Amino acid sequence: AVAYQPIDSGFQQLCRGLDESSRSMGSGPLITFLKVNLPVLKKIFIGVFILVFIDILKELPLTLILRPFNFETLATKTFEYANDEQMALASVPALIIILLGLVSVYIFNRLIKK
Repeated sequence: AVAYQPIDSGFQQLCRGLDESSRSMGSGPLITFLKVNLPVLKKIFIGVFILVFIDILKELPLTLILRPFNFETLATKTFEYANDEQMALASVPALIIILLGLVSVYIFNRLIKK
């Protein structure tokens, strides 16, 4: 759901003439996508990747429900330590989540400014 809207709006902003020109010159749909659409939408795909990365990074309830046995993520480790009231141990993975989120937001902000 996070990725659908930006990609959909990016495709709607594309000029239909680019696709039609590429197709009239004999290129198939895959070649048109790779050579025409992908370079134009590259920044949108990078931005969507960052948004999905941030959403997945902080998604604890879904991680707790769908994770395989004996598989820990930063969010589940933080939850486990906080649940056991070991706040000092919970702070390390929580800070890593925050730092990864900040770096991702910084990259996304730089991408938007360009």
